[in-house]
Formats: sequence, structure tokens, C-alpha cells
Amino acid sequence: MSTNLDKTALVIGASSESRYAIETAKKRGYKVVAFDGNPDAPGLSWADKGIVTDIRDANNILEHFNSWDMPAPSFVLPVPIGRYLTSTGSVNDALGLKGISHKAANLCTDKYEFHCTLADAGLRNGYCMLIPAGDSADILSTDNIPLPFILKPRFGSGSRGVYLVENVEQREALKLELFPTDEDFIAETVFEGTEYGVDGCIFDGQLEIFLIRKKLITPPPYRQCVGYLSVDCRVYDTFYTKTTEYLSKVANTLGMNHCLFHCDFMCDNTLNINLIEISARPSGHNLHNMFTPMVTGFSMIDRYIDYMEGLVPATINSRLSGSSMLIGYFDMERVQVVSVPTRLELENSFADDLLHYECNISLGDILDTIENGHQLMSRGFYILKGSDEADLLRKKQELLSHFGVLWTRS
Repeated sequence: MSTNLDKTALVIGASSESRYAIETAKKRGYKVVAFDGNPDAPGLSWADKGIVTDIRDANNILEHFNSWDMPAPSFVLPVPIGRYLTSTGSVNDALGLKGISHKAANLCTDKYEFHCTLADAGLRNGYCMLIPAGDSADILSTDNIPLPFILKPRFGSGSRGVYLVENVEQREALKLELFPTDEDFIAETVFEGTEYGVDGCIFDGQLEIFLIRKKLITPPPYRQCVGYLSVDCRVYDTFYTKTTEYLSKVANTLGMNHCLFHCDFMCDNTLNINLIEISARPSGHNLHNMFTPMVTGFSMIDRYIDYMEGLVPATINSRLSGSSMLIGYFDMERVQVVSVPTRLELENSFADDLLHYECNISLGDILDTIENGHQLMSRGFYILKGSDEADLLRKKQELLSHFGVLWTRS
């Protein structure tokens, strides 16, 4: 592999989830410069150079190039980031770098404009109502928004503050909890079907799916994802083809190009797809850096760097593993932990089928109702291999049964 000691890659948003991209680029010989507004952001120390600045405004990043003491950047590394993906787009535009544009990044992060743009193109059904910051709770009345509906913040990560409101009781409870708000919310249609996640890329206008992941979801009202099952393209070829065709139209409409992407969508029994959201960056929650590489056998970040270096991309589908895999997050709720299995105990039970195990749960912990992704991710995760979906779900329950728990009051 050629070295690139005279080349620099940027990271905008140096959270713990930036580590994989930083280490991958450094292994390939790049100098990495990371920006974050939090001086304690771990990616600042993992990079060759860490700069503390408010990344909400791209001008704070761009002003550092006036006294740049390293080679001009080759590209911005894609890392999991929420609303301020727009700063990556602005830096790409200002420096003439190949990558997602500010306009496309804004459509990815603004869920209201995202809906309006796709609805106008006939690519998203249903309604989406904007609830501006400061509005009173009366806006949630049935006269304005029919039940059921999804309520979530207009900007930011999809795993934060998402509620499925099915009845009057849930709606009235949310009125007390959320309103008046200090940020914009949207209320939108509840799409029918099964929820999936996708990892992929859009290079030179061509969209390619690396992996489709079937989601395991908690019951209403929070509907948090507590696991993913890999979907093998060789078994579900028609599903992959139809999804690729639909997402290609979406990406073209939003102006997405030169980027990795992840998205979530609902699909019914007739393969009718309704997109929930899409973003021009890799997925978090140990998906892009661990689960997807395990299933597919290749690194999304390496693939992105290959593209930026002008290397001819290899065919992805031929690399997909024949193994079914599940990544799970410890989704026990309303319990107190009275015993925690050792890693050796689980390895003896699952042998080679336990591919990864990282548990942050301690004896005596009280595990409450899962209301957001951050709460769940702090517990750790595991990756299992199995023969099919039923086998994986059985192994998931078997693994969790190794924990001793006592029920607590909800």
C-alpha cells in the first residue's frame, strides 16, 4: 500500500465514534487533524493534531487554514455526527474538496425540509407537520395532528427524543413532558411495516448498498432500536435491488454524492418503502466500525479513502458473508442486576458464535426503561453469529438469560 505522509485528512466532530476513521486513515499514512468544540472530545487526542473550536459554525474551522502548518487537506473523513454534518458540507464547499455539499447535508439534517423535498418528488408519502420552538402544547390536539403520529426533534440524531404517540393518554403525557419546547419538533405519519437500516455509498452519482440491517425495536412509546439482524443480499436479492433503485432516486433528489450514507426505512409485505431518514455519514452504535465490516468483510472507511484516492472500487456484493449475524444492546428494562456473567462463561456457552462481547453493566445496577439511544449504548453490546434469524433471536435471549435480574417497579 502506498504511503501518504504528505497528505492530510480532516475530522469534524471528534467524539468517541470518530476513532475508527481516524485510526484507519493514520494506518494508510494520512496526517489527521480533528476539530471539536469539546476540549475533552477523545478524537482530539487520537488525531495527529486536535483543534478545539465551535464546529457549529464552519467559519470557526475555516479560519484555521489561514495559518495552516500542515499539507492542504485531501478530504474530510466521514464520522458519525448529527446536526453539524452541515459544517462538513460547508468546509467541502469552501475548500473545493470532494464530499457532501452543504446544501445536501442540510437536507439530510433538517427533517422537515427533508420531508418536503422528497414529498414534492413523490418519494415520501404521508404528512409532516412543523412544531416551532416555543409553541404551546395545544398544537398536539387531534384537530391538528391525527392519532397515531411520530413526534421527534426537527434536527439531530434520529435516536434522540423519538416518540410513537398512539393514544390520547400518551399525547397528554408528552404535552406535560415536552411543551413548550426550546427546539423545533415535527409530527409525522406512522408508516406501516418492518424497520430496516442501510449502510452504503454514493460515488460519482452511483449508489451502492453495502448492507441492509433489520431492526429490533422496543414497544411504544419510545421505540428504541435494541439490535440489528444482517440481511443477506444473496437470499434477498429482489429486496436489495428494489431498495437500491428507490434510494438512488432519493439521493439524486437530495443532491447527495461523494459520500458514505446510512438510512432507516419502513417496508411492508408488498416491498413498499417509506424512508424515515437518511444522512451522508456512516452509522454509529458500533455498526460502521464493527458490525458491517464483520458481515461484509470490508471496511467502509477504507472504501471511502479508496474512492478519494481514485482507486477502482471492487464489487461489494461478492464480498458479503454467508453468515447471519446480530448486534445486540443489553435491552433489559425495569430490573436490578444481581449477577453478571463473565466473558469466559459466555464463551463456553456460545463458542465461536460469540464474535464480540463488551459489557458495562455492573452488579447492583438498576436498568430503567430505555428512552433514548445514549442510555442504551452506555450498557455495551455483543455480536452473535447464527444459522438464520430465528437462531439468532434464540441466542440473543439465551445470552441475556445469563444475567441475574430482579424486577423493579416501572
